[in-house]
Amino acid sequence: MICSRCKKNPAIVFVSSSKDGNDTKGYCLKCAKELNIKQVSDIIDKMGITEEDLEAAYDQMRMLTEDGSLDMNELMDMSGLDDDLDEDDDQEKF
Repeated sequence: MICSRCKKNPAIVFVSSSKDGNDTKGYCLKCAKELNIKQVSDIIDKMGITEEDLEAAYDQMRMLTEDGSLDMNELMDMSGLDDDLDEDDDQEKF
């Protein structure tokens, strides 16, 4: 899934405004931080990740996908993020 806000980076932070999860939006780390999602900002700050670090990581991912050697779906498959999300579907939502 691509970020709902910037439409260019992979979404890795998912926020739902309803209990049933039907209104879930996915954001990349950069957009989640810009939207002041506290948990994301706290983790990024504790890890000492700078804006430049985030941009460099996304630039590297874009280079992999733009040169034709890897598409965004393959990148998500390699990361295991899709598998983690599928496993969460079986768990009770809070």
